[in-house]
Amino acid sequence: MRDDLSCAGERAARTDRLKIVSEQGSKISLPPMEEARNSSELSWDEPKGSWRAAQAYGRSPFQVDRSYLNKPLRVYLFGSHISESLSPKVNELVYKELQLSWTFSLYTTTDPDEFRRVIQEPDVIGASVTMPNKLSFMPVADVITDEVRAMGAMNTTFVKLDPQGRRLHIGTNTDWVGLKHTIYGMPRSEELGRGRPSLVLGSGGAARSALFAVWEAVCPSEIYVVNRARSEAEEMIAGLGETAPRVKLRFIGSLDEARTLPAPAVIVGTVPDTEPETADEELAWQICTTFVKRQGKDGFVVDMSYMPSPHTSLCREAERHGATVRRGDEVLIQVCLAQISFWAERDMNTGERARRILQQIREADSRK
Repeated sequence: MRDDLSCAGERAARTDRLKIVSEQGSKISLPPMEEARNSSELSWDEPKGSWRAAQAYGRSPFQVDRSYLNKPLRVYLFGSHISESLSPKVNELVYKELQLSWTFSLYTTTDPDEFRRVIQEPDVIGASVTMPNKLSFMPVADVITDEVRAMGAMNTTFVKLDPQGRRLHIGTNTDWVGLKHTIYGMPRSEELGRGRPSLVLGSGGAARSALFAVWEAVCPSEIYVVNRARSEAEEMIAGLGETAPRVKLRFIGSLDEARTLPAPAVIVGTVPDTEPETADEELAWQICTTFVKRQGKDGFVVDMSYMPSPHTSLCREAERHGATVRRGDEVLIQVCLAQISFWAERDMNTGERARRILQQIREADSRK
């Protein structure tokens, strides 16, 4: 990992006190901590996305009850259209390796109140949140981390205890951690991406996470944003301009720009792999593929989509033009490992374990 985590070489020093909202609505002031900031702008001066840094948000339930880790705890994935998710299989394999008697189940809902009710059950140790809930479920969390505050998207909750022993549900984001690790694993991506543009396709919660992952991983000159709806992209760009002004973003809305602007080194897709149905969707796809063709063999493409298949149109197009490609199932495994590290409070050895799990999942798919 680079020493210069801030692409602008800036080190933001903050001494704000963390304010935690408890389940009863009262505010608890914790002493100043280097890991815990009360800031609307994400600071890059420490390793974000770490379960160790998250200890600043409260006491571990495992410290209070040392047998807690070995209990049959529950984790849920909340979202819609999740029946084909790979998350249960990834979690099942990791729980088995760690000898945890935990369960990971799908919960189809978009209702924040239902989400609140379920995660407050005493044997629920955490939650995974997917589309379309990454923004709408944020207010349910008692505390959100700096990453969530800056990105405006939450995909994970984990449990800490306040000074009175009450459960606090902390909302964080591991999408960007998983994608960052995936990009790091692409040989020469940092070398060839530094100082050149990158591109993110989409404007939803996954796109917001992707912007931060790309900025952290390769330190680009700027990030192009391509999206079917210009208004949604510009709203995202404006919001991130307030919370993370160092991340330089530019909306690309024409084929002329795609043909004449410098080609991006890294392209990340964050939208479903479906055929374009509208003129705006077709234009966004044409812009993206024009850049892919111009990348050639020096390009790096990651598609976060893996349903109904990780062999997405974007991956196939990039492979056709010689780019280095990583598929959505690889990203998902990294995201899941980052989530489990928060729930189980241990390092996941993501490189070795991710390769092992990916092999098992792909072998199982090949036998279908």
